[in-house]
Parts: sequence; C-alpha cells; structure tokens
Amino acid sequence: EVAWLTDYFRSAQRPPPDIWISSLVSCHAADPIGPAASAALGIPYVLVQPSIPTAGTASGNDGADRLRRTIAGADATIVFSTAQAESFRQMLPEQDDRLVLLPPFIDLSRLAPVVRRRVALRAALSRQHRIRLDVPWLIAAGPMSSDAHLDSFRVVARAAVLASAL
Repeated sequence: EVAWLTDYFRSAQRPPPDIWISSLVSCHAADPIGPAASAALGIPYVLVQPSIPTAGTASGNDGADRLRRTIAGADATIVFSTAQAESFRQMLPEQDDRLVLLPPFIDLSRLAPVVRRRVALRAALSRQHRIRLDVPWLIAAGPMSSDAHLDSFRVVARAAVLASAL
C-alpha cells in the first residue's frame, strides 16, 4: 500500500497530502501504512488519541512495542485527557515536545483575546506545524460509539456556533 500511495502521487503529478493523520491506533490496531507512507511522501505523521497504555498495564508484547515505536515516530501525538498525556510522558519522556493536549471542552470566555490575535496566532501555528495558510484548516472528530459521545459532540457543535460569533 505504501508503494502504491507514493507511486500514485508521483505518477499523477499531484502534490502529496500536507499531513497524514491516524486515529485510535492501539496495541491491537496498529497503523502499518501511515508512518512509512508519510516518511516516503515527506509529510508529517500525526496521531490522534492513540490508546496509550498506562505504566501499570504496559506490557512487553509485540503489539505494545509496535505501538510505542509508532508513537515515538510520530511528529505529533494529540490526546484529549490529562491521563492520556501523563501516560504519554511516562512512556516517552524525551518527546514531551511532540505531545499536544486538547481538552474536549473549551471555556469560550478565554477565546475573546485569542480571536483578536487570530492572524498572528494562525501564522505562528502555520510555521510551527508546517500548515499552509492559503487553504482552510479542518478539524475532524469521531467516532461516536455511544449516546454519551454523540451528546459530547453536540456540546462541541453548540460551542463552535457560539465561538463563530466572536
């Protein structure tokens, strides 16, 4: 698959994607394509909410070792809880600079000063994460495996509507 993907972009004279994002990677569901494809295409590899084992549950099996190597090789790892962030720091303390903690709920009262500095902050994020400024940025979320997840995303959607008025 990696060879096919890289050949596809090179032979079709298309630019490669700007970034490769994989989500919900775990000891049982590794990402065998993402790290190699992103390296071959010369693009960042980002993990979103990987299943990071806690210090007490981490084992030396092949799946856990493969997961650790995948996370260690990622340009960034995005997690949504402080518990996941702490597990990441315990597993890979030398790579704390690649950890991005995004709490699932945003205090909108803290956004007003940020919105006023949007242009400068967006430019800084663009430089830091090598994201093009001339294209829309996409935030994606999923999956919704329960009514609680669906309710959470409804809250996020309502918050986004409120934030759009700032």
